[in-house]
Amino acid sequence: ECQMAGHELNLLRLYCLRAPILEVIRKKTFLDMNTAFHAPTHVLEKPEFWHFLYAVVQALYPMFRILRLADMKIGGMDKLKFYVMQADNLLPFYMENVKDHWDALCKESLP
Repeated sequence: ECQMAGHELNLLRLYCLRAPILEVIRKKTFLDMNTAFHAPTHVLEKPEFWHFLYAVVQALYPMFRILRLADMKIGGMDKLKFYVMQADNLLPFYMENVKDHWDALCKESLP
């Protein structure tokens, strides 16, 4: 993707499409198809995956604010410094949250 943080923004889009994705993978017509798309469906059906994805998007949100500020056509170095300092303060908490959700997802996937 050409835009900055394209993959990270796609994670946000994936989270926003949670309900339609779950609806599609539970339909009989999808289950009757013999395709390679059935492999990731067991992961998508787990609530722990969606909690983990939300934690990742939540951790990336301060960086999204910085990128949004960079896209603006007005000066904002004072805001940039404030947003970077806020991101530095919030990131350890959010990364611990992501780690906790990752551990829960891994524990759930073990037999």
